[in-house]
Amino acid sequence: MTQGFAFGNLAVYVSGPERLMSCLPGGFAQYQSDIAQFDRSVSIILKEGSPQAAPDAGNGWTAKMHDGSVSAAYNQDGRVLFTLSYGPAHNGTVVTISGQDRGNVGVGVQFAMLTAGAGRVLGLHGVTLLCGDEIIILSAPSGTGKTTLSRLLESYQDAIVLNGDFAMLSCPDDTVWFEPTPFCGTSGRCLNQRAPVDRVVFLEQSRDDRWQRLNGRQALSRFMSNTFVPLWDERLVQSTGLLAARCLASLSADLFSFAPHREASEIFLTQLMCEKCSLTGNKKER
Repeated sequence: MTQGFAFGNLAVYVSGPERLMSCLPGGFAQYQSDIAQFDRSVSIILKEGSPQAAPDAGNGWTAKMHDGSVSAAYNQDGRVLFTLSYGPAHNGTVVTISGQDRGNVGVGVQFAMLTAGAGRVLGLHGVTLLCGDEIIILSAPSGTGKTTLSRLLESYQDAIVLNGDFAMLSCPDDTVWFEPTPFCGTSGRCLNQRAPVDRVVFLEQSRDDRWQRLNGRQALSRFMSNTFVPLWDERLVQSTGLLAARCLASLSADLFSFAPHREASEIFLTQLMCEKCSLTGNKKER
């Protein structure tokens, strides 16, 4: 069984037994496409595997490489949840779900898309929203306050959330594009709407509200720390880093330190206006 999905301008083809295909998150339905309309971009094959223990692996990724092919396993609490396999021996990226835990199908497909699309797309952890007349990504590690600030902006500044947890980005030219996907963590917030991104704002908690424009090195460091990077594959690490740098060359990047209260949303919007006026002024001076 094969289904084609359109995520912005990226065509993804997922195939596998019906019992696994039926475990794709319900949000996939709105991205389903006529497979004949697209050139093959990313091919993902779902398989079921035997349960695997990984008592010494810790939580996170481990990988093995052999004759140019890679098998990367995602481990949690002493067991393998799924593996990604790709290379000359495969006709796409193979996602093998370990044991009967089919709840990991969507997560496996998400990482398979980013691995297969490295250099063309990347995954940034953050809330994407329309605020004022800008598309902005609020990016930070879990627990920092992305959801809190986005809710304040929705409540008091009429912001609209495009995705509540994950931004898949491409940069085919001088524009950074938010590519819509159904991957949105536990937020359940995602819209099938492709949009050009204007700005990424990195967040940190503070007793005071402070805004800082980041230089290139500061922005790249924070961007990469919140981006999925397949560290087991040097080639993919390099292509992800190059794409991240290309994205930041076309984006404004700022740091907002804030306390979670209503005034933070007002300060955020005020700073956006100041930033836009400053950038407009600099362009006129040139």
